[in-house]
Amino acid sequence: MAVKWTDKQVEARLRKLTQRNMKNTMNMLEKKCKQMISRVNAGGTHPSYPNEPPKRISGELQKSIKGEVKSDANAIIGILKAEEDYAVYLEFGTSKMQPRPFLRPTIWENKIEILRKLSGK
Repeated sequence: MAVKWTDKQVEARLRKLTQRNMKNTMNMLEKKCKQMISRVNAGGTHPSYPNEPPKRISGELQKSIKGEVKSDANAIIGILKAEEDYAVYLEFGTSKMQPRPFLRPTIWENKIEILRKLSGK
């Protein structure tokens, strides 16, 4: 028995699989990023050192980390973001503070796992 698929069927199936794999990847990155900034600094008396992930004081930064998937007719895009306003200052630093990156290192340190998840493994 032969099975015949049209181009549109193949495209729809591949798109669905790719979206699922991207969602799984973004869920993993969100979890890993939240773990990266889970070291407690109650009261803010012992801040993180430059170029290490920020320590958790209130937990608001950690709660604001989101991994999401957006798509249109041409692309499926994974976004890892922190919604707190001060996250950008921690990630990239300021003229008076060295960076305490956490988003970019999460992606870099998990690049093999990202490729694995995107391939559906």
